[in-house]
Amino acid sequence: RYIECTFILGGHIDEREEDIQMTRGLIFELMPDFLMLSVICPFPGTGMYDLMIANNLLDKNPDWSKLTFITDSPIFKRLTYIDSDVLMRLQKKIIKEYYSSPKYIFNQVVRLRSFNEAVYFINMGVVFLFEFLLKREKKGVKDKSLSHYGTID
Repeated sequence: RYIECTFILGGHIDEREEDIQMTRGLIFELMPDFLMLSVICPFPGTGMYDLMIANNLLDKNPDWSKLTFITDSPIFKRLTYIDSDVLMRLQKKIIKEYYSSPKYIFNQVVRLRSFNEAVYFINMGVVFLFEFLLKREKKGVKDKSLSHYGTID
Protein backbone atom coordinates (compact mmCIF):
# COMPACT_ATOMS: atom_id res chain seq x y z
CA ARG A 1 0.00 0.00 0.00
CA TYR A 2 1.29 3.44 -0.94
CA ILE A 3 0.42 6.81 0.55
CA GLU A 4 0.11 9.96 -1.51
CA CYS A 5 -0.10 13.44 0.03
CA THR A 6 -0.98 16.69 -1.67
CA PHE A 7 -0.04 20.05 -0.19
CA ILE A 8 -0.72 23.57 -1.44
CA LEU A 9 1.65 26.46 -0.77
CA GLY A 10 -0.04 29.84 -0.42
CA GLY A 11 -3.35 28.36 0.70
CA HIS A 12 -4.21 31.69 2.37
CA ILE A 13 -3.20 35.20 1.39
CA ASP A 14 -1.53 35.74 4.77
CA GLU A 15 0.70 32.65 4.59
CA ARG A 16 4.31 33.39 5.53
CA GLU A 17 7.58 31.58 4.92
CA GLU A 18 7.40 30.28 8.50
CA ASP A 19 4.07 28.60 7.63
CA ILE A 20 5.67 26.98 4.59
CA GLN A 21 8.51 25.69 6.76
CA MET A 22 5.90 24.10 9.06
CA THR A 23 4.32 22.46 5.99
CA ARG A 24 7.79 21.20 5.01
CA GLY A 25 8.20 19.74 8.50
CA LEU A 26 4.87 17.93 8.23
CA ILE A 27 5.82 16.53 4.81
CA PHE A 28 9.06 15.11 6.22
CA GLU A 29 7.24 13.78 9.29
CA LEU A 30 4.60 11.98 7.21
CA MET A 31 7.07 10.75 4.55
CA PRO A 32 4.45 9.85 1.92
CA ASP A 33 5.40 7.58 -0.96
CA PHE A 34 4.20 10.15 -3.47
CA LEU A 35 4.22 13.88 -2.82
CA MET A 36 2.35 16.51 -4.80
CA LEU A 37 3.26 20.05 -3.82
CA SER A 38 1.58 22.83 -5.74
CA VAL A 39 1.16 26.57 -5.45
CA ILE A 40 -2.34 27.97 -4.91
CA CYS A 41 -4.41 28.51 -8.02
CA PRO A 42 -7.21 31.00 -7.32
CA PHE A 43 -9.96 29.70 -9.61
CA PRO A 44 -12.95 32.02 -10.17
CA GLY A 45 -15.81 31.33 -7.80
CA THR A 46 -13.53 30.13 -5.00
CA GLY A 47 -12.99 31.84 -1.67
CA MET A 48 -9.30 32.32 -2.49
CA TYR A 49 -10.17 34.10 -5.74
CA ASP A 50 -12.57 36.44 -3.92
CA LEU A 51 -10.04 37.07 -1.15
CA MET A 52 -7.25 37.86 -3.63
CA ILE A 53 -9.49 40.23 -5.63
CA ALA A 54 -10.66 41.98 -2.45
CA ASN A 55 -7.05 42.51 -1.35
CA ASN A 56 -5.77 43.62 -4.78
CA LEU A 57 -3.50 40.58 -5.09
CA LEU A 58 -5.02 39.45 -8.37
CA ASP A 59 -5.84 41.49 -11.45
CA LYS A 60 -9.54 41.81 -12.12
CA ASN A 61 -8.90 40.47 -15.65
CA PRO A 62 -6.09 37.92 -15.28
CA ASP A 63 -4.65 35.96 -18.20
CA TRP A 64 -6.82 32.85 -17.86
CA SER A 65 -4.48 30.87 -20.13
CA LYS A 66 -2.00 30.84 -17.20
CA LEU A 67 -4.58 29.60 -14.67
CA THR A 68 -3.41 26.11 -13.79
CA PHE A 69 -2.26 24.04 -10.82
CA ILE A 70 0.89 23.06 -12.68
CA THR A 71 2.85 26.16 -13.60
CA ASP A 72 6.13 27.95 -13.26
CA SER A 73 4.35 31.29 -13.53
CA PRO A 74 1.29 31.81 -11.28
CA ILE A 75 -1.28 34.37 -12.42
CA PHE A 76 -0.71 36.39 -9.25
CA LYS A 77 2.47 38.26 -8.36
CA ARG A 78 2.29 37.96 -4.60
CA LEU A 79 0.39 37.05 -1.49
CA THR A 80 0.33 39.54 1.38
CA TYR A 81 3.79 38.56 2.66
CA ILE A 82 5.34 36.38 -0.08
CA ASP A 83 6.09 36.99 -3.76
CA SER A 84 4.94 34.29 -6.16
CA ASP A 85 8.59 33.81 -7.22
CA VAL A 86 9.48 32.93 -3.62
CA LEU A 87 6.58 30.45 -3.48
CA MET A 88 7.82 28.78 -6.65
CA ARG A 89 11.40 28.64 -5.35
CA LEU A 90 10.26 27.12 -2.04
CA GLN A 91 8.08 24.60 -3.86
CA LYS A 92 11.01 23.45 -5.99
CA LYS A 93 13.37 23.33 -3.01
CA ILE A 94 11.04 21.22 -0.87
CA ILE A 95 10.34 18.75 -3.69
CA LYS A 96 14.05 18.44 -4.45
CA GLU A 97 14.96 17.91 -0.78
CA TYR A 98 12.17 15.41 -0.27
CA TYR A 99 12.69 13.09 -3.21
CA SER A 100 16.47 13.12 -2.83
CA SER A 101 16.48 12.54 0.95
CA PRO A 102 18.18 9.33 2.10
CA LYS A 103 15.18 8.52 4.32
CA TYR A 104 12.75 8.70 1.37
CA ILE A 105 15.03 6.59 -0.85
CA PHE A 106 15.59 4.01 1.91
CA ASN A 107 11.84 3.78 2.65
CA GLN A 108 11.10 3.09 -1.01
CA VAL A 109 13.83 0.46 -1.39
CA VAL A 110 12.77 -1.57 1.67
CA ARG A 111 9.13 -1.58 0.53
CA LEU A 112 9.77 -3.01 -2.94
CA ARG A 113 7.55 -6.03 -3.55
CA SER A 114 8.53 -7.11 -7.04
CA PHE A 115 11.06 -6.76 -9.80
CA ASN A 116 8.58 -4.70 -11.87
CA GLU A 117 8.08 -2.32 -8.98
CA ALA A 118 11.86 -1.95 -8.63
CA VAL A 119 12.14 -1.16 -12.35
CA TYR A 120 9.35 1.41 -12.02
CA PHE A 121 11.06 3.22 -9.13
CA ILE A 122 14.47 3.06 -10.80
CA ASN A 123 12.99 4.64 -13.94
CA MET A 124 11.30 7.32 -11.84
CA GLY A 125 14.58 8.00 -10.04
CA VAL A 126 16.52 8.31 -13.31
CA VAL A 127 13.97 10.72 -14.76
CA PHE A 128 13.96 12.72 -11.53
CA LEU A 129 17.76 12.80 -11.43
CA PHE A 130 18.24 13.96 -15.01
CA GLU A 131 15.16 16.10 -15.51
CA PHE A 132 14.92 17.77 -12.13
CA LEU A 133 18.18 17.64 -10.20
CA LEU A 134 20.73 17.98 -13.00
CA LYS A 135 19.05 20.39 -15.41
CA ARG A 136 19.77 24.02 -14.82
CA GLU A 137 18.02 27.12 -16.06
CA LYS A 138 19.94 28.69 -18.91
CA LYS A 139 20.49 32.38 -18.45
CA GLY A 140 17.26 34.11 -19.47
CA VAL A 141 15.58 30.88 -20.65
CA LYS A 142 13.23 28.89 -18.45
CA ASP A 143 13.37 25.10 -18.48
CA LYS A 144 9.88 23.84 -19.34
CA SER A 145 10.59 20.08 -19.15
CA LEU A 146 9.17 19.80 -15.62
CA SER A 147 7.35 23.12 -15.53
CA HIS A 148 5.05 21.93 -12.74
CA TYR A 149 8.08 21.92 -10.41
CA GLY A 150 9.18 25.45 -11.27
CA THR A 151 12.64 26.29 -12.47
CA ILE A 152 15.97 25.07 -11.17
CA ASP A 153 18.33 27.54 -9.49
